[in-house]
Formats: sequence, C-alpha cells, structure tokens
Amino acid sequence: MRRVPALVVVTTASAFVVSLATPSTASAASLPAPRPQASEVLAVPSSGTFSVHGRGWGHGIGMSQEGAIGAARAGVGYRAILQHYYPGTRLASTAQQRLKVRLSSVRSTSVVVRASTDLRVRADGTTVRLPATVRRWRVTPAAGLQARVGGRWVAAQTVGVTVPHRFPMRFAARGRVRVVTAAGTTRAYDGTLVLRRVGKQLRTRNVVPVDRYVSAVVAREISAGAPAHALRAQAVAARSYALQAAGPGARRLLCDTTACQVYGGAWERGRDGRRTTYATPAVRAAAEASPAHGGTAGQVLTWKGSVISAMFSAANGGWTVSADEKYGQPRGTHPYLPAQADPYDRLTGSRSHAWTAHLPVSALVRRFAPAAKARLVRVQVLGRDGRGAFGGRPRSVLLEWTVAGRYRTTTVSASALAAAYAWPAHAHGLRSPWWRLESGR
Repeated sequence: MRRVPALVVVTTASAFVVSLATPSTASAASLPAPRPQASEVLAVPSSGTFSVHGRGWGHGIGMSQEGAIGAARAGVGYRAILQHYYPGTRLASTAQQRLKVRLSSVRSTSVVVRASTDLRVRADGTTVRLPATVRRWRVTPAAGLQARVGGRWVAAQTVGVTVPHRFPMRFAARGRVRVVTAAGTTRAYDGTLVLRRVGKQLRTRNVVPVDRYVSAVVAREISAGAPAHALRAQAVAARSYALQAAGPGARRLLCDTTACQVYGGAWERGRDGRRTTYATPAVRAAAEASPAHGGTAGQVLTWKGSVISAMFSAANGGWTVSADEKYGQPRGTHPYLPAQADPYDRLTGSRSHAWTAHLPVSALVRRFAPAAKARLVRVQVLGRDGRGAFGGRPRSVLLEWTVAGRYRTTTVSASALAAAYAWPAHAHGLRSPWWRLESGR
C-alpha cells in the first residue's frame, strides 16, 4: 500500500484530500501563489454565494436522453442514434430472460399485496389461489400470510387459506401483482413478487421478463411522450445495460433506483386514487414489439460479441464523457463510451443542456471544511478537459481555508462539488460536474 505523507490526510480517494501546509499563519490577504495548473482562481464572494453556469444533467457518459429526443425529432432513426452514442457497437438479438429486481420502495417489516385477478401465493411447494373477497393481504416475518377482514389483520386460515409459513413466499397474478409501497401508493408489477426473510425483515424482489422490465424503465427514464425512435433507442440502451449488469444467466440482482435504472412497475396509483400509467401502448410497442413491427424486442448492443454497459444520462451539455477517464480505467476498456461532441443535445432547448445555479459558500463549508470554524478564502479550478463550453469540464478543485490562522486546503472532484448543492434537492442547485463559478462581489 502506498504510504501517505505525514502532513496529508486522505479523507476519500474520490471525493477530497485535505492537507496542512505552509505558511502556518496564512490569511485571505497572504495566500500562496496559485497552483501552476489552475485555470481559474476565484475569491470568495462577499455575498456568500457563487453564481454558476453549467452544462448537462448527470454524468454525461453514453447516450444523452435529451439528445436522443432531439435527434428523433430531426428525423434520425434509433439505429443511427445508438451508433452515434455507442460508436462501433452492433445490434444483436438475445433470448427472453427474467431479471431479478430488488424493490427498495416496499416496506421491509411487512409487505401488503392488493387483490388482483387470479392472485396466487406459493410457499414451500404449495400454491394457493387467494379468494377475491379479500381485498388486501399482508406478509410479516413473524406471522406469515394475513388477510384484512373487518378493519383488522387476521391469520390467513381465518378465511380458509392455508399457506406454509415458509420463505421465500411468491405472489403471481394473471395480470399484474399490486403491492403497496412504503409511501402508501400502489404499484403494479409484471411477473412474480418474491419475499425473502432476512432476520426480522423482509426483502422483496420482482422476477420479471426483460422486455416487460424495459417497458417500465423506458417511461421513467425518458418519458412516455418522447418520439418513437427515442423510445426505441432508450429501450435498447436500457435492455443492454440491465443484461450486462445482471451477468450471464441474469443471475445478479438489480436495483430499482438511479444507481441502476429507475424502475417502478407498469403503473402506480397515488393515495388520492389517481393512476399514472408508465408502460403506455407507445412504450410497450417500442420495448416489446418485434423489430419487424416497429419495436426492439430482444435487441441489445454488443461489442465483440458481448453485451455492453450502455450507460446514459439526461443531458451531456454538448460533449459526452469518456467512461475510461471518468473511472480511471485503462484507455480502451470501454471504447464504445468515448468523449465526443454531441450536436443533438441542444436541439430540444432543455434547461438541462445549459443552466444557471447558485452555490452558497455555506454548502461548501458544510461538506468540505477540514475543521470546525474553518473559513473558505479562495477557490482554484485545477484544469479543464478542453472539450466544449468554459474550456470543458473541471478536472479537480482546490478549496483554500484558514483555520485558527493556519492555511489548509481541500482538493475535491468536480462531481463532489456539484453534489454539495445539487438540483433538484435544491431549487437553484447544480445539475452536473460541468460548471463555471463566478465570484462576483
């Protein structure tokens, strides 16, 4: 392991590095000369807030969803869209598989399933069709299957249903299984709902055919109202990403958040009773119809015969990001995810292509201050990648502080700085690691 110099404290390799250096009694008026690689040196604004101009939303690797929409509106077909964002790849067909998706939105202490057409439960080799007269069923680790009768939960045996108190417990229906989320909404999932007991908690996963999964992902990721060729491009990218992440035989478990792909089932009914359908006919046609009938069923992107990790983000601001550079991998590890100019990203006029924001100094202090009562006195942008607006994306940022009269520094990534005050958690926050600060006064 590489030894860390005595005066340097490495806090996280990817986020920031803090160092204590000379002069020992530095102040805002007597700072050392800027670093040779600094492209910008900014004083801390007296207003306490930096103004920010930025480009893109998200990491910028692979396909821009705004770019796919813009290209489709300009008459570009989905195959050409995919070839632009994933150069050198080939479209191939894959057999239908079932994916396993962990449902983070479902309670871990108890799982409530609403009545569906031909709802069945299976445990320990026994399958039972649940009576439609019961509108809600609940599973807890301790009690097993329960029915909602007369405003209270009772043992399933009370309504004539005998199911072994064994896990895993599986729910399936002729249509879709309807499960109540922790927020109190109802989501409808294709495939099977599988409940496993882990200690005193339950873990819920959805085992679903890949094309049905893709239908549910597409509308959440790019919106059901996108042009048909944008929906098709998103469907191929989502299917490729999922199958590559799931691995051979689709054995690995996927998540349902932006850490993987946003997946919330075919439709959702709010607590107010209003229903939102995600897997609309247009989306299902794009994801589930055969290529001969205008869809992409079974289509994936490959590189040298292997399914690729088809990464994508909302917008890239006019330039994609090299996956190899982003993750510090050897050049050529992901040749289909290069840094390149993107003429399509700006075509929709989206606010995510070019945006403005505010960055309070207090947000930087909360996230990066090296000690209590540290005062931020200067910011240096340590080089840019030379691609696009502002000279490109920042490579890293040096935050300079005084702490009880001593000078300290914190080196942070452009991503970490953006995350310190990110949109949409903050209405005027930053949308990506591609930004330019202005100190003003």
